[in-house]
Amino acid sequence: MLNEFKPTIYFLLKFAVIFGIGSLLYGNYINSYREIEPPIPDSFTNWVAEQTNAVVRAFGNDAHMWYPENEPIVVVYIKGYEDDNISFYEGCNGLNIMILFVAFVFAFGNRYKQMLWFIPVGILAIHIFNLARLSSLSIMATLSSSVFHFFHKYAFTAIIYVFVLVLWYIWATKFGKPIKVEK
Repeated sequence: MLNEFKPTIYFLLKFAVIFGIGSLLYGNYINSYREIEPPIPDSFTNWVAEQTNAVVRAFGNDAHMWYPENEPIVVVYIKGYEDDNISFYEGCNGLNIMILFVAFVFAFGNRYKQMLWFIPVGILAIHIFNLARLSSLSIMATLSSSVFHFFHKYAFTAIIYVFVLVLWYIWATKFGKPIKVEK
């Protein structure tokens, strides 16, 4: 009976190891910034905030960035709506979901040539989607706190996970080839 579940167990173990290692590396990266006095945001989160600020500006808004002195965050606001800003914490940068995506692709299949292009394309797609999400939230913050809260907490969270599920589906059905475990 165990042989019947061997491929599933192998997939889950491989996924857990890859996701675990990625999460540990990411956690160490974030913690290295938390030890700095005064605290500063990590460079990737800062980079994502800068790009979001540029996108919001590209849509004709007078967007600006601000770095609070005692918090490791970046604040993006639209001039005239300084109190209706969004704060970029490390969780906003999309790296966690990118790690999840990569772990699935590696765990599901062993077609490494396809992975060489699919993983970077998937990461770029997740990043672009995240920038659209953050830019939209920056503008929504100026409209209504309840609209902002709903989209931040529920709608965009669901949408980004569905987006990643679609990427996984594409990998699993079009490019991935499940690893066959010998019985």
